[in-house]
Formats: sequence, C-alpha cells, structure tokens
Amino acid sequence: MEGAAAGGCCFCVCATVIFLIVMLATGYGKVDQTEWALKYNYWSESIDAEPIVQPGMRWVGMGNYLLRFPNTNKNVFFRNGGAEGGGGGEGDLWQPPISVRTTDGLIVDLEMEITYRLDMAKLRDLYMLVGEGPEDDSTMQNGWHANLVNLAIGIIDNWSTKFVAREFMMNRSLVGLTFEEQLKPALKSFHIDLQTLQLQGVQFPAAKEYEKSILDTTAWLRKVSLAKQEKITMAIQQQTKLKMAQELASKTLIDAQGQANQTMLNNAAVVAQYIYRQKKDAEGYKQQLDFFRTRSSSAPVSDFLNYMQTRAFKVHQDGQTVVKLSAAGVR
Repeated sequence: MEGAAAGGCCFCVCATVIFLIVMLATGYGKVDQTEWALKYNYWSESIDAEPIVQPGMRWVGMGNYLLRFPNTNKNVFFRNGGAEGGGGGEGDLWQPPISVRTTDGLIVDLEMEITYRLDMAKLRDLYMLVGEGPEDDSTMQNGWHANLVNLAIGIIDNWSTKFVAREFMMNRSLVGLTFEEQLKPALKSFHIDLQTLQLQGVQFPAAKEYEKSILDTTAWLRKVSLAKQEKITMAIQQQTKLKMAQELASKTLIDAQGQANQTMLNNAAVVAQYIYRQKKDAEGYKQQLDFFRTRSSSAPVSDFLNYMQTRAFKVHQDGQTVVKLSAAGVR
C-alpha cells in the first residue's frame, strides 16, 4: 500500500510539472519590434480593447493568444510581374494593374503603389470589422487586405471616368492626386490611414493605336493653341495699325483745319487792309476835291480830274509812256 501511495504521489507531481510547463509554454506571447498586438481571450472569446504596443514577452494566459498587426507602413503594388519584379517587403500585397475606362471610352491599365498604415487606436474596431486573414498567413492578422484592395479598385475605377485618356499621359500628377484625395477618407472608415498613392505607369491595351490617337490629339491641341495665339497677335497688330491711322487722320484733320484758319485770317487781313486803303484813298480824294472847290467854284471837278491825270503821268515810268503822233502829209 505504501508503494502504491508513493507511486500515485509521484504521478501527481509529474502531472503537475507537465501542466506547469505546458501552461508556461502556451501562456506567453512575444511581440516583435515591427508589431502591435491584441490579446484574444480563448475562454471568454473576447478581445482586449487596449493594444500591446511595446515589444517583448507578454503573459497572455493559457489558451489565449495574440492577434498581430504591423506597426510600420505597408504597401499594395498594382503592377505586372508581382513580387518577382523586386521591391516590397513582408506583409505587402501584389496585384495586377487596375483596368479602367476613361470618359472618352478608352481602356487604360494603371500601375500604382499605395502606402498605408493601420490606426493603432482602432485595431480592435478593425478586427471586429474585417476579421482575421487567410489561414496560410500566420504572421499578420491581415483581414483588411481584401477590403483595402476592393475599395481601392472601386474608387479608382469610378474616378477614372472623370478623365480623358490624354490626361493619364499628360497630367498624371493631377490624376494621381485626385485618386489619393478620394481614397483617403474611404480607407479611414476602415481605420486605415493612407500615406501616399503614386500613379506610376499607364498602359493602353491597344498601345500603338491609342498612343497615336492621343499624340495626334495633343498635336492638334497645340496647333489650335498656336492658331489662337497668332489670331490674338494679328488682332493686336491690326488694332495698332488702326490706332496709328486714326491718329494720323486726326493729325491731318487738325493740320488742315489750322491751314484753313490761317488762310481765312490772312484773307480777312488782306481784305481789311484793302478796305482801309480804299477808305483812306477816298478820304484823300474828297479832301483834294474840296480843295479845288474852294479855289475854283466854276469847274472844281474838271480841275480835280486834270490834277489826277497829271499825277498819273508823273508817277508813270518814262520808258513805258506811249505818245500818239499824227502822220505828216505827203506832197
């Protein structure tokens, strides 16, 4: 009996040691430098609201485990070649280019890179919203991957219809900025912070035909712009010529008006001078006639006329005087 009791006691001790070893082995969890974690309570099927953000070993209790989340920026690559093309890291996603249709009806394949970061304060809300990731992913609880990809594809597909195909080549930065502005609040509702969105490559399924069409359209737009500029320049030149002609016509009119005024003034002065001279002459003749009247009362007018005739001969040049002679009689 004593041997059986001793054997039973030894078994209990061994069982207790084994239980303690198993409990210790399964009751601890490790949080890496690049992780945040949430404690999942197996017995109550609940999740702690407060995340574990400090790295190191943590006691979680037997049967419980940690839900792990990345605490660094992660990427989603939409491009051909997948991870074989280089770049990326653990936890990054690789998807084929997003095929969209533009507002002018062309199909465009977009290559881009989305960088995001999880909201630490909302890890529990994120898990309750999207759940865990696939079974073959044992490193990260990335149930948000499918939602992130589907949401990004839907928003980019919808907003691509706001642009013509030419803008994806000529104004790519504006298109990428529009995608980023629209995707950021949508991801925020899933407790994911969008860091950057880079629109990297644009491919057209019928590359040569579409590219030629876009280049032709761009060339014609440049020609139209050049023609408009030439039209503006020509209009300015014609307006300048018109203004110069108007100013020349105005100057000619002013000069003509001045010349006419000068001629009228000169004529008026000549007329006034002539009238004044005639008046003075008439006054002089009157005084002379009055003089003869006082000297000879019988024929003052005849004397005055003889005086005027004598005066005329006196002031006349001798070389221009013509004397009429009578012809001599022939015997």
